[in-house]
Amino acid sequence: MNIPPPIPTASPFSPNQIAELAIARKAMKPIRRAVGMAQMDGWSLAVFAGLTLICGFSSLTAILVGVGLGVIAYIELRSIPKLRQLDSAVAKTLTYNQLALAALLILYAGYNLLFPTPLPTEVIANNAELKAAGIDMGSLQSMLNQVVYFALIAVAVGVQGSTALFYFRRTKMIESYLAHTPPWIVQMQKAGFNP
Repeated sequence: MNIPPPIPTASPFSPNQIAELAIARKAMKPIRRAVGMAQMDGWSLAVFAGLTLICGFSSLTAILVGVGLGVIAYIELRSIPKLRQLDSAVAKTLTYNQLALAALLILYAGYNLLFPTPLPTEVIANNAELKAAGIDMGSLQSMLNQVVYFALIAVAVGVQGSTALFYFRRTKMIESYLAHTPPWIVQMQKAGFNP
């Protein structure tokens, strides 16, 4: 009867290497978070770009915004493999990409504030009845237009600004990680193994 050889139980890593891996894993968390955020952002922007193009195919403004969102989504998704390869320059690219998204949203909102969509003719025809009831549709539309587009500007500045700052900080984190992590761990990560 053949008895199988015993299964080795020793770790292929020394205790010192295991400690180095644990430190590297902890230091890698913010970089992995950036990868996850870039994936979520990129795919969300791609979906919004598609919806904008489909829903606004008759509007030049919507087409321009849809194409702009598509380009920003493409850059975001294309940056993910470089971020996984610990390329610190790509964090700057992602920072500028978020600033470009903020600029696109602010330009779109500003355009709509300067050139609001006119009320449909049916509403204008019924406006006399509404005015008699104390409701001025022109003023109501103007107020709603301002609320919506000023809110979009605030969201663009707040959300895209904080996301740009998030990516900008990852530049230094990646550089620090590469400077303080043993080369054998960095080589494993660049080969696709993430400790």
